[in-house]
Parts: sequence; C-alpha cells; structure tokens
Amino acid sequence: MSKPFAIMAEYETPAEIMAAAKKVHGEGYQKWDVHSPFPIHGMDDVMGLKNAQVGWFTFFGGLTGLTLGMAMIYFMNKFDYDIVVGGKPLFSGFYAFPVAYEMTILLGAFGSLGGMFILNRLPRHHHPLLANARFADVTDDKFYVVIECEDGHYDEHLTRTLLESTGAQHIEMVEDADTLGFHHIHLSATDPAATLTWYQEMFGGESARLRDRLDGLRLGDIWLLAMSAEGTPAATAGRAIDHIAFSVDNLDSAGARMRRDGVAFLEEPATPEGGRTSAKRASEWAARTCSRQLLRGDPSSSPLKASAGVDWPGDPREPPRRGHAGHSE
Repeated sequence: MSKPFAIMAEYETPAEIMAAAKKVHGEGYQKWDVHSPFPIHGMDDVMGLKNAQVGWFTFFGGLTGLTLGMAMIYFMNKFDYDIVVGGKPLFSGFYAFPVAYEMTILLGAFGSLGGMFILNRLPRHHHPLLANARFADVTDDKFYVVIECEDGHYDEHLTRTLLESTGAQHIEMVEDADTLGFHHIHLSATDPAATLTWYQEMFGGESARLRDRLDGLRLGDIWLLAMSAEGTPAATAGRAIDHIAFSVDNLDSAGARMRRDGVAFLEEPATPEGGRTSAKRASEWAARTCSRQLLRGDPSSSPLKASAGVDWPGDPREPPRRGHAGHSE
C-alpha cells in the first residue's frame, strides 16, 4: 500500500522549466524541487534558494581541527614529552602550525560531509522518485518540477492546474510505496469506462492513469478502478467487505439529486445520533446510464472516505455486485 508523495511535471527544455520554476516559486510553495540532466544557470535565483548552510559546518569543523591541532602539540611538548632542544621554547604556534593546518583541513572536510548528510536528511536508502519510470529520463534529456504533497500550499486540483498552466508535457502523481495507506478499490463492471464516468459525475474526482497503465478515478488519496467482468457480478451484501462510503456536503441534497438520476435507495440516507453519516448505503440502480452531472465541484472536495469494501455497484446499469478493496503491489 502507498500514499501520494508528490506531483511531478515534465518539461522539454531549460527555458520551459525556468519559467515553470519561477511560477511555482511565485505561488509560495516551499517543499518542491527542480531536477535536470545538467546545472541550469540562474535556477537558484529563480527558485529563491538562499546560500547553502553547509559552509557553517565546514567553518566550525575547521575551527575545531585548528584548536585540536594546537592543543595536541602543546600537550605533547609541554607536558607529555617536555625536552628543551637548543634553548627553544616547549611550545610555539609557529612550528605547531603545520600539524594544526592539517587538522583544520581534515575536520573541515568531515564537517562538510556531515553537514551535507544532515541538511539533505541522509542516508535515505529509498526515494519515491527513483521508483518512477518516467523520472529515469532526468539523466538524459528531460526536466522535472516536483511539488511534495506535504507542502502547506499543496492542493491536488489547484497544484495540477498551476502546473498545466506552465505548459508541462506530462503531469502525474508520484507515490511512496514505503508509506502505508489505503490505496485503491477495484470494481467489477460490464462497462468499466462508463462506471468510472458515472462515479465521477456523482462524486467528483479526477480521471487519471495509475502508473500510466490503468485508467481510474482519483478521489483524494484513494484510487477507484474498474475491471471488466464476465456476466453479472455477484452482489457483495453480507460479505466481509461489502461497501464503500462517500462524504457529501449535504446529505439531503445529494440524496435528492441521486433520485432524480434514477437511483432507488433500499435504505434511506440518514445522519444518526452523534453526527456521523451512515456508511451503509445499499442501493439499487436504474437500468439506464446516468449521464447528468451530480455533485460536481472541486475534485479535491469530494474525497473517497473510509472504506474497506464495496456495496455500491461498479456499473450504474446493473444491480449491486461484488467488488474488492485492493492494495498496491
């Protein structure tokens, strides 16, 4: 199982990604980065990057080395092996400098290495981008802007719209396979394409391709997928996993719209005591394709909530049927 890590946009030229980076920075994003096959002059300024903090680690590492070098020579000559040679002093910073200098270089280098690891949060043995097939082209001739989902300004719909406005050649979600989360639900349907269209019209969401292979509907962090079934799939009522639930802003309004679209409820939608909307919405669907738009709006405002099962049918033209909750491989 996995959860979204970031949204990635692909560009063809340095000029395109420079313009995109300028626009993303102007929107106030903080957790984002640019990836390119080679350094692009001026990109640091466009991204609003400040001077790297590694220099401070180098400075204090070198200062520590200088101090330790001087202290080591002082201790050895003054206390550990105090022999007067030719009337010379037991300690002199002048003849101790070569050793102190070497210690400065050594610990300064260690400080730089340690600072790089700390600031880049290394070691990390896996990064979600490395598992993405398209991202491999970054070592060849492609350029990428990646905005992390944890960014305070991130909104899947608005962020995608922003990247589309920059002229990106391709945009997709990058998932982190190491982060646990409910990933997808598979529905069995006689017409998978019509099924996904119906759910999108009813509950919003965004049409997308899972890993560039499977057509699906993305609702928040969860994918709704549909596969072709032979014959009439069995109903899921009474099974261990038998329903999924959607959240709506107004239950009465949503129910009324669904009735107008041909849905007959076996159990009336209700909000029980405590304020939690009942997740069990067994339904019988009309024998026609529902083509009207229902509950359309911001795709990110209609997330697929909890769900570990399916009693909503995969095809609006068929009675409830079997489905299953899935996970990523």
